[in-house]
Amino acid sequence: HGRRGVLCSQNRPTGRMFFTAAYSAALAYARDELGLSERATFVAGTWAVAEVTNVVLQLALYACYHFELFAYWKISGKHYPSRALVWRALVNHVVSKTIVGVPAMYMLQPLVDAACGGMAYEPSAMPSWTTFAWKFVVAFLILDVLFYWSHRLAHHPALYKHVHKQHHEFKNTVGVAFDYAHPVEDVFINTLPMFVALAVVRFHYAHWLLFLSLRLWETIDAHSGYDFPSPWALTGGGSEPHWFHHKENKGNFGILHIWDPLCGTDAPYLRWKERRRQQQQKQQ
Repeated sequence: HGRRGVLCSQNRPTGRMFFTAAYSAALAYARDELGLSERATFVAGTWAVAEVTNVVLQLALYACYHFELFAYWKISGKHYPSRALVWRALVNHVVSKTIVGVPAMYMLQPLVDAACGGMAYEPSAMPSWTTFAWKFVVAFLILDVLFYWSHRLAHHPALYKHVHKQHHEFKNTVGVAFDYAHPVEDVFINTLPMFVALAVVRFHYAHWLLFLSLRLWETIDAHSGYDFPSPWALTGGGSEPHWFHHKENKGNFGILHIWDPLCGTDAPYLRWKERRRQQQQKQQ
């Protein structure tokens, strides 16, 4: 009976087994059915995972906005951007991520592959979840430092009005605001740090897709207008600091709220939180 129990536990499906099976099936379809090269597979998979993640999260957020769900976590009240601005953001997304983004990614893929020392694609070469976990942490720390300093630079008066001002057309953010950006910002602030992190930690292709999906969850969540409980809030980040950044156009340049406290650029946000706390106490 004891031996049978051990064998059953060994044969029980795990998250890794499901993930590997799904990845293997998708990779086989790309290679055998579609006849895609490794280069085309990288581009198609990256684009598809990004778009599926984006569409699923945007539809979920639209339901929240339309039906006024989860009001307890809503931080922007019932104030929404104009429909014209939302449509501009949607068109901007299609142009930047598909019409321009896909050909650009195809042209640059050899550079990405060379920087990664040759990306591994085979399911048999996929590292353990432990390896993914530490690489994910390192990649996100790299992403955070690059994003903080490039984002802070984008707020310099000499650059802001020409580049970053477009993103700040959203005073009250919604999910689609996450990549509404000038092409220069989209390349140097949103995209380049991702590929630098990829080159440093050298993700397996399957783990790169997972990292990409999680990063998109983080940035769409940060622009959602909801302060949902999430792992992104563990370092003091989450949605509220970035919502404040758009509302007041001050401070909170980072992702994980690490560099802002170190550099003092969260001071306006902390003062705002203290004023709000005092007002809430008076109302009680």
